[in-house]
Amino acid sequence: LDQSLPPTMIAVGVILAILAAALGTISKQLIAASEHKKKAWMFHLGAGLNIAVGPVVDASAYMYAPQVIVAPLACLDVILNAISAPVVLRWQDEKLTPAHVAGVLLVTAGAVGTSVFAQATDHVYTACELEEQLFMRPTSLAYLGFELVV
Repeated sequence: LDQSLPPTMIAVGVILAILAAALGTISKQLIAASEHKKKAWMFHLGAGLNIAVGPVVDASAYMYAPQVIVAPLACLDVILNAISAPVVLRWQDEKLTPAHVAGVLLVTAGAVGTSVFAQATDHVYTACELEEQLFMRPTSLAYLGFELVV
């Protein structure tokens, strides 16, 4: 059963994924700043965002858009941190080097390319189809055998 998702639903999922990445960056920078400024409330706010709020927003993104579109956007956390850390965490002497810029550009190109050219349909599997995928394919059986042996 293939279902095409309306573009507005996909847009909501993308926005939630971007928000989750931004929350991840903000939370990690709050934790770093709390150590420098010796403010416990900054640590607790950052940890709360990182442990509770960010993952809920991230998981919510998967309700609205297919995994193949949302998952590549998780790298935005790294991109946003690389760009904002030199400004926000300047006391740590963070520098945005040419290697960082090149890395950010490559990661951005990969994430955008993966999301833009992804197949935007969801396939809802029946229980029988899942069992067949998990337990009847030779690759699945080989993996299961490897896991049991090791």
